[in-house]
Amino acid sequence: MAAYTLDRFVADLDRITREESAPERITERVAPLVIWRPGDTAAAHNHETWGVIGVVENEIEETRYCVSEGGARARLEVTRTMRHKPGAVSCLVPGDEVHAMHNATGRDTVEIHVYGQDLVGLRRKTWAADGTEKPLVSSKYLNC
Repeated sequence: MAAYTLDRFVADLDRITREESAPERITERVAPLVIWRPGDTAAAHNHETWGVIGVVENEIEETRYCVSEGGARARLEVTRTMRHKPGAVSCLVPGDEVHAMHNATGRDTVEIHVYGQDLVGLRRKTWAADGTEKPLVSSKYLNC
């Protein structure tokens, strides 16, 4: 799934507010643009900085990992899986910040992400379920 960028979000907002004048219609059309849709997933990835993620609406499943690197593939050991509901906060600290996120529900989930560094250009990693590692260099406004 391609990253939904802030530039696209702003362009969509501009288009919607030109097409609609009723606040109810505007908010109805904008709400789906800022969420994790049912089934959306972010594979295991690191952050290289601290972070705080707060759930605003619905819930999100987070899986934390301990990564053992070496050889052709890393070994990802699940350390815990949590279900965060509205008001819950997940704290990421270096050494305990490799995680995967998944909206396993049939409803949209809204979150707020705050990080200790700008993720743009930060060299990070992502791992497939089989341990295959790929570089993850955050593009502008990638939120996880």
